[in-house]
Parts: sequence; structure tokens; C-alpha cells
Amino acid sequence: MIKRPGIALSVFTGFLFLTSTGRPAGASSSVPPQNAFIDSVCSAGGLSGITASDIAKLAIIPGTAAPLPKPLPAQSPLVITMPGLKFEAVSWGPITYELFSEMAGYWFPGLSSKDAASEATTRAAFAEYNKQFDPLKDAAALMPELNADRPFQDDNYLEARLAKTPACAKLPVVPFPWSRNPVDTAATIAKYVPELIRVYDNNRASGRPVYILAHSWGSVIMHDVLNQVAAKRPDIKIDKFITLGSPLMPGNFIVNIFSTVQHNIAGLSKKVNKPANVRYWRNVWARHDFFSNAVTAADINVQVDASVGAPETELTNIILYGYHKLDAKTDLIALLNIRSWHTSYYHDYDAYFKTIDRRIRLVIFDPQVAAPLLSPLLK
Repeated sequence: MIKRPGIALSVFTGFLFLTSTGRPAGASSSVPPQNAFIDSVCSAGGLSGITASDIAKLAIIPGTAAPLPKPLPAQSPLVITMPGLKFEAVSWGPITYELFSEMAGYWFPGLSSKDAASEATTRAAFAEYNKQFDPLKDAAALMPELNADRPFQDDNYLEARLAKTPACAKLPVVPFPWSRNPVDTAATIAKYVPELIRVYDNNRASGRPVYILAHSWGSVIMHDVLNQVAAKRPDIKIDKFITLGSPLMPGNFIVNIFSTVQHNIAGLSKKVNKPANVRYWRNVWARHDFFSNAVTAADINVQVDASVGAPETELTNIILYGYHKLDAKTDLIALLNIRSWHTSYYHDYDAYFKTIDRRIRLVIFDPQVAAPLLSPLLK
């Protein structure tokens, strides 16, 4: 390990040496399609059928939002919403075993929390992972208001965001609230299997398509609900399943931590299927959101921070070799703030990094969430 005064070059290895796709360097990667409409046009025989109106719908430039389409009354969907975990303890870097202990049972069924040896090994892996953040703690102490603009979210945060978007405000919305505690996952799934059937049957006469919008752990719950409903009622069809920051396929750092107790992602990849009753599944994720990842079973994976690059590398170099080390640390903490990225799907993302004189502004909700909800053409 090459060291510099007061800081190790191996700092942030768990995050900084990822490729732009969010996979460890050297791993295979592919670029998912950015819009299923393009796929449908190409499969239909080429680009000759694309009109100027089609292009306008597809042209979404990072940092700006194309005008949202007005939904046709006969096609306005019924939107079911499912929020994620409370995550009030999540901030910029260090994470605890307790935060993941309940979720681990879903990701890695073979990992028993009652196995003292496995738990001790996993706790040690978390402690080792957190060591990379030690050099930033002096700067973090100067940032007590880090998450002042991302307060603990009320249970209705998805419905509230839809209501703030004029084009979405009149959509009929059915919230599926729950405790937002992972220990209640099984009970919540059992509750909403019959409830989804009831909502669908009550809506059938309206002719409205049914969409599901789920964030964070809510997507895990709805994935299981949909699979159980498909087995009970194969006639039920969900036209769109939109997942935001889904941990169905956990981020690589989680996989790496749990690999210390001989658990890997292979079994989970087989478990996460596309439910048979879902016509189209759109997964929206960010590399900087450690809880999310691309989901192999989804029809489309949209990485919202693909245009951001890796400013963490620039900031780390300044910390190691530059003159404005404390400022660079402050900027890096802000960039690594998990809460900012995990809530960006409905808050959008806007941050200025003084050390490198760069502003990152991503308009996410309108083009990646609202537009697909409003237009049957935008998947």
C-alpha cells in the first residue's frame, strides 16, 4: 500500500475503483437500451417510421426535462405506489450491520442471523469496509446539516411527488402503505397479495391500465406480491412496473461484504424474475446509490447518473496530492451521500462541488418516472 501523510492511497477502494457501469473493474458490462420504443421501431423494420413528434418525445437531455405529455383520459392509468424503507440512519458513508441484517435474509436465504459465527464474520466485514471512510471523518464533523435538504420522508412521499407534477396530479393513485421496516416484509407481502387482486378487480370496469410505482425495498415487496398474484390469478395484468433505486439486485459493495461468508449473487439472479403478469418493467437506478443496481430481469434499466462520470477520482487525487484537502473531503462526502442519491429519483439531484468547480444537476423524476407514467409509448 502506498501511503501519503495521514491518508492511505487505498482509501475508498470499495467505491472509487468501480467502472462507470457500477461493476468492479474487469467485470463484463453492457449498455442497456435507453428506451423500449426505439427497440420496437427497430424490430418493426427500421427508422423510417419515426416522426418528428417521436423524436421530441425521446430527446431528454441530462439536466433538462422535456415537456411532459398530456395523458389521454381513456388511457390514464391507475397508479399503485409502494414506498421504501425509512433509512433515516443512512447518510454519507459508514454503514452498520444492523441496517442490513433483516434485508440479508431476503438476498441470501442461506445466511442465518442465528449463526453466531456467520454474524461475527459479517460484522467484521462491515467494519473493514467502513475503514475506508476514516480519513473523511474530520470533514464530516464540520457538516452537521449534510442531509437538511433530504429530511426523513413521510410515508406518502411518492404520492406527494406525483401531486407536485401538474400532469400527474389528476392520475388516480392507490397507496400501499406499510411499516417500512424490513422485519415486516413477509407480513406486508401477505397483506397486499389479496389487496392487489381487489384493486385490480374494482378497476376492471374503468378500462384503465394498472401501473405500479415502487421505490427501494418497496420494489422487493411488490416483486414478491406480483409473483404470488400471477400464480393465483393469471388473468391479472400489470401494464407497467416502475422500480426506483431497487435493491432486488444489491449493489456490488453489499455483495462483496457478504461474500466473506460464502454468499454470492448467483442464486439471487435466479430468484429475481420478471413476474408473468407484468407487461413491461422499467428499473431506474444510479451507480452512486449503493442500494440500487441494474436488475437483469427488467425490460429496461435506466442509469440516471451515467453522464456524471467519476468525479470522486478527481476529488481523491486532490485529497492525496492537492492543497485544498479539507474542501475536497467535504465535496467527496457530499458526493458519497447515499441519501441524496437514493432519494434523487423523486427529488432530482443538484449539487455543486467547489474543489473541482463542477455542478451536477440531474432532472430525473419528470423524464424517467412521470413521462413513462403518462404516455403508453414511453416505456
